[in-house]
Amino acid sequence: MRAVLLIIIISLFSIFYVNGQIEVTISEVQGTGTFSPFNNDLVSLTNVVVTAVNDGFFFAQSTITDNSPNTSEGIIVFHQGDEDFEINEVINVTGQVREFDNNTTISASSIFKTGQTNTTLTPIQIDDAFPGNQRRDIHPLEFVEGQLVQFTNLNIVGPSPNGSFAYASASAQRPMREPGIEFPAPNGLPEWDGNPEIFDFVPIGLGLAANPFLNANMKVSGTGIIVEGDFRYGLFPISYTISDEADIPTVPLPNSNEFNVACLNTLFLDNEEGDYDVRLEKITQYIITQLGTPDVIALQEVRGEEEFVDLATSLKAATGIEYNVHTDDATGFLNNGYLSQNTFTVQSVEAQATNFSFQGGALHDRAPLLLEGQINTAAGTTPLSILNLHIRSLNDIETDFVQEKRNAQARSIANMVKNLQDEGKQFLVVGDFNAFPFTDGYVDVLSQISGTPTLGALFPPLNIGIDPPLTNISTTFIPVEQQYSFVFRGSAQILDHCLASAFDDFEVSHFHYGRGNCDYPESLLSTDNPFRASDHDGFSVYLDLNEEVVESVGGNITSTDLEVLIPNPYTAASVIQFDLDQKQNIQIDLFNLAGQLIYSTQIGAIEKDRVDLPFTEQLTTGYYIIQVSGSAVNFTDKLLLVR
Repeated sequence: MRAVLLIIIISLFSIFYVNGQIEVTISEVQGTGTFSPFNNDLVSLTNVVVTAVNDGFFFAQSTITDNSPNTSEGIIVFHQGDEDFEINEVINVTGQVREFDNNTTISASSIFKTGQTNTTLTPIQIDDAFPGNQRRDIHPLEFVEGQLVQFTNLNIVGPSPNGSFAYASASAQRPMREPGIEFPAPNGLPEWDGNPEIFDFVPIGLGLAANPFLNANMKVSGTGIIVEGDFRYGLFPISYTISDEADIPTVPLPNSNEFNVACLNTLFLDNEEGDYDVRLEKITQYIITQLGTPDVIALQEVRGEEEFVDLATSLKAATGIEYNVHTDDATGFLNNGYLSQNTFTVQSVEAQATNFSFQGGALHDRAPLLLEGQINTAAGTTPLSILNLHIRSLNDIETDFVQEKRNAQARSIANMVKNLQDEGKQFLVVGDFNAFPFTDGYVDVLSQISGTPTLGALFPPLNIGIDPPLTNISTTFIPVEQQYSFVFRGSAQILDHCLASAFDDFEVSHFHYGRGNCDYPESLLSTDNPFRASDHDGFSVYLDLNEEVVESVGGNITSTDLEVLIPNPYTAASVIQFDLDQKQNIQIDLFNLAGQLIYSTQIGAIEKDRVDLPFTEQLTTGYYIIQVSGSAVNFTDKLLLVR
C-alpha cells in the first residue's frame, strides 16, 4: 500500500514540477487577487498563444479558459534576444513570475515555438456593461489583465495631456465629477467613487505611433490588451481606427434685445512667451466664434495691462468693435480684468478685499474684481454689477493650508455677495471658481457663496444671510451632459460658474459653454488652429432686456449721474463728452499713480460739448488718475492712456 501511495505522489509531483519548475496555467499564475500566488516562482506555460508583440516583450493567452470571471487568461512575457514572435502562434514558456508595475509578468528563461500558427482567440468585449461604472474592491479590468479585448466606438473622454495617452470610457454616459472626496474619504465625509469606468488609452504601448491629437469628441474602435500601471488600467491598442468625431456645437448669437456677458480663463496669456502672437489670435477667434463677441467679458489669468490692451486691439482688428479695458492695478502674476463694448457704460471697477491677509500672505492672491455700470438700451440704461473671481486652485486640497484658505476665500466672497444684495444691486458672480457646483468634501465653495444647501463638508458653509440664494445659471440652463468647463483625468466638471442674483429689469434667456478648449489636447495650444485656446471652456450668458441694446454716445468712465463720459482706454482719437444740466467752468487734472500732478487744463464754461485733450501727445502708455471738477460735478477715476 505504501508503494502505491508513493507512486501516486511521484506521479503528481512529475505533473507539476519539471526540472524545478511548476507547470501551471496563466489563470493560476494570475490568481483571483491583485498579486500572483506564484510570485518569484519558476513556472512553465504550455500551448499559449501570442496575442500582441513589442520590443522585448509580448502578451500570451491560454487557448482554454477556466471559465472563471475572477481570473485573467492573459499575461505579459519579457524576453531577451532578437527572436521575433508572431501574433497567433502557439508557444511554450518557462520563466520567473514577477510583479512589475502592478502587472503580473513572466521573465522568460526559455521559449519554445510549437510550429502552430493562426490560432485565433475570441477577445473580451469592452462595452457599456464591462467594465461598468461601479467601484468594487478589485477593479473588473484586473480580471482581464494582459488579455485580448475588442472595443467598438470607445469614447475618448479626456484629451492627451502629453501625447502618449488619452482617457477613455466604454460607458454610454460621459463620466462627470460628482460630490465628495475621491475614494476613500476620511471621517465619514462625502465620498466620490473616482469614476472607475475611466482608463487610459495608450497608442504607444505596443509600438504604434503617438497620437497627440486624440480629443474628447472622438470614438475609437479596434483590438488591444489591458495593462495595469500606477494603480490605473490602460488599453494598449494592437490596431485602432477613429470611428467617429463629433463637431463642436454652433454658438447662437444674441438678438438685438440681448446683452451678452462672457467669461474666460486665458491660461496665463503672457506677452513674454514665444507663442504669444499665436495664442493671442486663438483667444481672439475663440471669443468671437465660441462666446458670441460679448458685450462684456470677464477674464482671468492675464499677465498684465499690456496683454489686456493687446486683446482689445486684436478684437477690434478682427471685428471692428472697440473694446475698453478695465482692471485695477493689474501688476500681479495672474490678473482678473474686463473688456467691454460701448453697450455698457462703466461707472467703477475695483478690486475687493485687497487688504485681507491669510497666514502671512494675501487672502485673495487674485483679488475679486467688481465692475459696476449701466447697460445701454434704446429706452435708457439698466444697472448691472459683475464680480469676477479666480479662487485658489484644488491643487494640494488634502493639506490643511489649502482647505482653510479656500474656506476663508469663500466666506470673504459670500460677504461681498451679501453686501451687493443689501445694496439692492442686480449682479452676476462669474469666473474660475476652481470649485464644483457641489461640495468637494473639504469645502463647499459654491454653497457658501450662493447661500444654497450643502451635502456636507469638513468646513461647512457659514450662514451669513444670503437671501434669496443666488441661482447657478451654469447648472440650470443647460442639460447635464453639457455641464462642464474643464476635464481632469477624464472626468468632466464645472469649474467656471455664473451665479445670478434676482433680476427686476431683465431675465436670463440663454447660457452656453463655448466648446473647443478643454476637450482638446495640450499639443494644440501653441498651434495655428481653432482648438485649445485655453484649458478651460469659457461661457456666455445672454440677458434679455426687452429693449434694443445700443452703444452709448461716448465711452465708459462716467460721473455718478452720467453727466461726463470718458473713453477708457483713452487714445489720440478719443473725446470727452459733457452733458451737464447747466453751464459751469470745468477743470481736468491728470495725476500719475504716485499722486503727482502731471497735466492740468481749464476748459471754461461748457454745458453740452465734446472735448478732445492733447495729453496723449505728451505722456506714455499707462495708468493715470483723472479728475474732473466743476461747480456741480466732481469725480475721480483711473484712466488707461494708450498712445
